[in-house]
Amino acid sequence: MKKKIKSNKGSNLVLLVVAIGDISLLGTSVLGVTMMNYKIKKANTEIKDAFYRSEAGLDETYSNTYAFVQDAVKDSNGDANAFIGAFRLDNMEYLNNNSPYSLCIIPNTEYDDEGTPIGVTYTFDEDEIQKQAEIIFNHNYKLYLDGKIASLNNLDILDNPKITVVDNGWNYNSADDLYTQLSLSVDSEYINDDNIQKKTSVNLTIDVPEYNEPYTVVTKIIPVNPFWTMVLTADDLNISSNSEFEGNVHISGDMNVEDDNLNTSFKGDLTVNGDMNIDGNSSITKVKNVYTNNIYLNGNNATFETIDSGNKIYVKDDLEINNQNQKVLIDGSYYGFSDGTNNPAPDNSSGININESLGLDIVVTEDLYLYGTSYVKINDTLKYQTGESVSVKGNYRAYMQPLTFASAVSSDGKDLRNVEFADYDFMRLADHFSDGSNFTAMHKAAYINYYNEEYGGLTIPLGIDLNVNKIHSIGSTINEGNLEEATIAFEDYEVFTEAEDVYDIQTTKLGYEKDYEDNFLGDVNFSGQVKLDNMPLDIENSLTASKYVYIDDVTGTFTLPSGNYSGVIITNKNLVISDNVIFKGLIITNGNMTVSGDFDFEGALIVGGNVNLSATGEKTFKHNKDVVSKIVAEYDLHKTIFKDSASISTIKVTTFVTGDTSDDETINVDFSRLMKFNSWQME
Repeated sequence: MKKKIKSNKGSNLVLLVVAIGDISLLGTSVLGVTMMNYKIKKANTEIKDAFYRSEAGLDETYSNTYAFVQDAVKDSNGDANAFIGAFRLDNMEYLNNNSPYSLCIIPNTEYDDEGTPIGVTYTFDEDEIQKQAEIIFNHNYKLYLDGKIASLNNLDILDNPKITVVDNGWNYNSADDLYTQLSLSVDSEYINDDNIQKKTSVNLTIDVPEYNEPYTVVTKIIPVNPFWTMVLTADDLNISSNSEFEGNVHISGDMNVEDDNLNTSFKGDLTVNGDMNIDGNSSITKVKNVYTNNIYLNGNNATFETIDSGNKIYVKDDLEINNQNQKVLIDGSYYGFSDGTNNPAPDNSSGININESLGLDIVVTEDLYLYGTSYVKINDTLKYQTGESVSVKGNYRAYMQPLTFASAVSSDGKDLRNVEFADYDFMRLADHFSDGSNFTAMHKAAYINYYNEEYGGLTIPLGIDLNVNKIHSIGSTINEGNLEEATIAFEDYEVFTEAEDVYDIQTTKLGYEKDYEDNFLGDVNFSGQVKLDNMPLDIENSLTASKYVYIDDVTGTFTLPSGNYSGVIITNKNLVISDNVIFKGLIITNGNMTVSGDFDFEGALIVGGNVNLSATGEKTFKHNKDVVSKIVAEYDLHKTIFKDSASISTIKVTTFVTGDTSDDETINVDFSRLMKFNSWQME
């Protein structure tokens, strides 16, 4: 009989091979995550680079057009001056027989003592000469530019970016026979080697100057403060009337839509470091990209929706549905990025909480990321974390009853029947496993799904469409009438980290992480950027509509009367804007600002306190960086209240000066105020 030989020889080798395989698999996973992070950051860098290169095409077009305008003025001045120079007594026959010279001559018939005509003498009509000279200047200016505009499509900047200029024609004043303005549509499209494409577009308007108007100016190079890139910055924003914001808005506190039936539109990025509270019944709040701590829909029939497609909504904590017939319509992606696993707490756990499901309509067309779950408030100090990333009030009853399904097993192999319950004041809830291990949010996410299969009866609203193929959550969700399991993947954690970084830059640095010299920018806030103790009180107040200047460092209240203004207001006072006010320029106040009625604003509004928009009238706010930068340069505000503040770039600004200009960089002849960029767009 043969003996079987038992031996353990070689077993160590087998274990070693298995261990090496596991280590290799782990290394591959880590390498994959690293590469993903690199690709995301590389893509962001390339997108920004493509955008800036596209904008460079617009700048080049502006520069070339500026040169044409200079030449057009010089050429037209020559023709107009030649016309005036022809008015000499020795040239009278020619003048009298040729138009438009003949229009500028006044014939005077002379008579003898008996009243018989004896001849005609002529005098020059100086007013008509000036008028005809202006017409000649005006028409020649138009003809000169018409002959040059086509060449803007062939700028000497290679073929990338590609510049397209469309001539939209001239505005014409038939009463005075004068052209007033030329409108050009300018597109600049850049495509890099990886086929990343960015297109920027503007409307370039070119005004016609008056003949013999002086244009000696000073060009200053000034740093751009990040506050200038916003149409409005403030502490709290309280809205009680229809309001439209065209430009980025940064609110360091809360934003409150307070009244019923309001239409509020934010056409740029909206940053609210605190909470967005939509309290008005039947109020509609329209947004693009949003960065905020919480979104609370409190008004009955309230609507929160994006203006167009591809928008991104970043919410650190929760989106809460707190009333009937509410709508959340997001044509883009939603990022609830706050960690509900490693640092569990109600304020550190991003989710969607539905406290009222009647008439509910929630749509997210692209990716939905939720890195947290909801909490049940037991009392003021005790909160119970659920396993629901999209939760409905009352569904926490699933954690009050044990499971009996043998198949109730979590993804990490835990038998969910082996859960012990504990008393939470008036409720007894699933608390831990019988072996003493933690009953985590991910376990609870599996638990509620098995509960729904075994018992049913949970509230599952029908009006939720979260694009079922693109949900990324650590807890369960509700979608299209179904309770969905957690759908988080390993690579999603990198997206959460990236979203948190974007949110932090937007909320603490006004969207700018590095300045133009690649130096890190710290937190950007009103007191650190606007130094009103350096207020330029030597500037004389000029309270006229054409040039409104009000600078005052005392406290109290300042009321701006009804009217149409252009200029600057800088004050430590509370500011009250009367009804029917139009203001174009820069307003800075360290106090609160109240808008009493109709208000049409263009420029930048920087408020250290709260902004209150009254219930009467319509409010419109439009950003105009060009207007603001010229005011800053004209009054040297970059050397006073913005001195040593954060800067994101520099800009050349042309201002009109008299007297000593030795403190300025260059003195030249400039026509830039005739040219304006409007309706800037990016695709």
